[in-house]
Amino acid sequence: MKKFKTIAAILATACALALGLCAFAACGGDDSGTTGGNDDGKQQTGGGTDDEKQSGGSGDEQQTGGNGSETNEAVVFEAEYTELDGMTADGGSITYSDDEVINSGSKSITQIYASSGYYVLLNVTSATLTFNITASEATTADLSIVVRNEGSTHIVNSTYLQVKVNGNTVSFVGSNATNGTQTSGTGVLATTYYTFDEISVGTIQLNQGNNTITFSVLMPNTSSDMLSLDFDCIKLTSSAELGWAEGYPITENDWDSHYSLF
Repeated sequence: MKKFKTIAAILATACALALGLCAFAACGGDDSGTTGGNDDGKQQTGGGTDDEKQSGGSGDEQQTGGNGSETNEAVVFEAEYTELDGMTADGGSITYSDDEVINSGSKSITQIYASSGYYVLLNVTSATLTFNITASEATTADLSIVVRNEGSTHIVNSTYLQVKVNGNTVSFVGSNATNGTQTSGTGVLATTYYTFDEISVGTIQLNQGNNTITFSVLMPNTSSDMLSLDFDCIKLTSSAELGWAEGYPITENDWDSHYSLF
């Protein structure tokens, strides 16, 4: 009888040890349990730190549109963040200068579908809009512009808009820019708003480091045939990491320096 009690005690001890090991494994045991990794949280955040998971990359990558080699997403550069000193624009009875060329519509225009709510007036041949950007490596990039034409629908191509990349003129077929003014509703419920057209310039070559991209309105025929652009932004899609050059964006530009010429 004593022999059976001893065997029973041994079996009970073995069962207890087995149950303990199972419980230990269920709770994760070492750091490779439910987290599937070590304490740096890589499994919990999907393979990166918490900041990287939330922003899709490091802080710098998120501000510049991310690492293009991974995302290849379009990076937006706003026209109102460029250097506007020396810029002029035709305001009909007056001439706007410097950051007065930034516009946000008028009292009669209640919705502006520019990417940031602002755009730059580019409607005289003496004005050039310049974007200063950097690329992490020499690369090609797909360039497009987001604009509307203040007059009637007009073709935007290299005949009417001069585009230069690092001093080299870019020829492009382009497409139409519409006036983009639309109204919904009637009476006191009427809402007038602007829409903008995205126009492809094509593939351009960027240098490693600093690059300049400029836009100037041309007058191949008469002034009545000129473009009168509201220039919202440019978009660049590349495998390189892109961002503003040192000193940019210029967020100190006075966005509300005038209300509207309309």
